[in-house]
Amino acid sequence: MPDDQSKRKAGVLLHISSLPSGKLGSDAYRFVDFLSVTGASIWQTLPINMPHADNSPYQCISAHAGNTAFICLQALVQQGLITDSDIALGHHQALNVAHSHFVKEGALDAFVAFCAEHQCWLEDYALYSVLGRLFTLRPGVNGRTIIKIVIRMHWISLHRNMPLL
Repeated sequence: MPDDQSKRKAGVLLHISSLPSGKLGSDAYRFVDFLSVTGASIWQTLPINMPHADNSPYQCISAHAGNTAFICLQALVQQGLITDSDIALGHHQALNVAHSHFVKEGALDAFVAFCAEHQCWLEDYALYSVLGRLFTLRPGVNGRTIIKIVIRMHWISLHRNMPLL
């Protein structure tokens, strides 16, 4: 008798942005239920990482960081992290409000554990993101410039206790 790995399976390729809402919320759950009813056991998506400005799923800023555009704000309402009126502020601002509520509720243990577990990429990505926001409004600054700044900052942090000779 073949094991589960050798059995043939059926699935669907559907990017998250092709769901009616384009978010990982109730539409995603309904799609998974649909797959189950039809006998499909695999949902393949295109990359869901944070893209560059062109929004191509194949031009991602990080191999690890997820695209915040896929966060379902309605799910955050259900979790009590934002209200319907916060959604009216826009996606990014609503995520900021959710973060504030998350911090106030003292739910930082899981976040700190996540940061510790993913330290090998998370700090660089966070630094790159912040620098990207700071420098995007300046002419002549692109991803390469930001990467050079990140590398220089890392070098400085590694050698701050050493003379720069």
